[in-house]
Amino acid sequence: MQLWPEHFDASVECLTGERHAVFGASPGDASSDDPYLYVTSSRVSAVPGDLWNATSFEGAVMSLADLVAAADQRAAALEFFRIRRSALAFS
Repeated sequence: MQLWPEHFDASVECLTGERHAVFGASPGDASSDDPYLYVTSSRVSAVPGDLWNATSFEGAVMSLADLVAAADQRAAALEFFRIRRSALAFS
């Protein structure tokens, strides 16, 4: 686990080599006042599709509003991470 003091994010680095990715949670930052989950990787541009919706970095975010609106928040968060991990791991 990595703690980023400038953003106070909690993140986990996952996958090896060129497929390296970071999965984390931010309490909010300059790009978003609200907390969000995120996935980022240098391989985002190599994975086609609409999985990558972040605007301030290459990656994906799940807003707090989307997470709170989910019927099963735990399942929604896990699905967010798992879908992107699979896309990065098998591309």
